[in-house]
Amino acid sequence: MISRRAARPAALLRVLWTALLTLTLQVTAISHAAHARGLSNDVRTQIGNDQRPSDKRINAIAVVGERHCGTAYLTALLSTNLPELDISDELCGPAHSYQLPGGADCPADLTRTLVLVVIRNPYDWAIRMHKKCWCEGGNAAKAGMSLRAFVSAPFPENSPQAWLPLGQQRSVCGNVMQCRALKAINYLNISSWAPNVELVRHESVVLNRSDAGEWLEDLASRWGLELGSRAVKHVEAMAEEKVDVGASPWLSPLTLAADRVLREKVRAVNDAMDLEVERMLGYTQVGDVAPEGLQRMVDELMDERHIDARYQMTGNHS
Repeated sequence: MISRRAARPAALLRVLWTALLTLTLQVTAISHAAHARGLSNDVRTQIGNDQRPSDKRINAIAVVGERHCGTAYLTALLSTNLPELDISDELCGPAHSYQLPGGADCPADLTRTLVLVVIRNPYDWAIRMHKKCWCEGGNAAKAGMSLRAFVSAPFPENSPQAWLPLGQQRSVCGNVMQCRALKAINYLNISSWAPNVELVRHESVVLNRSDAGEWLEDLASRWGLELGSRAVKHVEAMAEEKVDVGASPWLSPLTLAADRVLREKVRAVNDAMDLEVERMLGYTQVGDVAPEGLQRMVDELMDERHIDARYQMTGNHS
């Protein structure tokens, strides 16, 4: 029989655990709201080196970005609300392709074109690519391949690398995260030859409608664009572009702490990613948080990655 005195420490531990878990839930909720607001304010950050916004009035917007980053959604949102502008998911090639200056498909006057480069955190992106990779060989998840196997395997690049000789333009990357890094560097380099470039985070415009509306109003104000109506008209995102906050390693550290399978996915992506390039995009690695490390997770929730998501992209990344 357990004495009352012996039972007290266990009861105290349960009280402390409950209080800590409650605090974690509250901090997570605050973090999500602050994270979304911070990103929404940050996406107007211009990337580039010595390039400066053109003084000429913008008459066209080109949306580019990797697969599953929200390019279709953003193009639809802009087309619906900016009817006077030429909105396209092409710059000097289709949205998901490498972009090189001087080609026949490039806009005739880049000084009047605003380029929006859409990016997404590496974890949600890799998980979506695993489910529907838009690549040679089809859907890896349906073929029974684990996420670790998918992000570790050589990945055939389905976007031609136009700077290589004919016959060598569809190369094979060491893995899908290396292909992502190559594409990211190419997109960041757009700012070295196009004067009007902004980085747009998927998490800022697809997470909820209020963020998308606020982002679009800010964009219109900054660039002197005329919205078609006072109230932003919302559009529906494609299934692969939507955000499942509760299942996101990037947006839900609490879920990560309780989900062993999700933690293994995080480890797989961490092992495969090019961390230097991810940092150029403003992303950091998510730690492998174990259930017993709940206090550490609470501390990490309060760090700059979650609360202040402002990132300044500078320099010619080559």
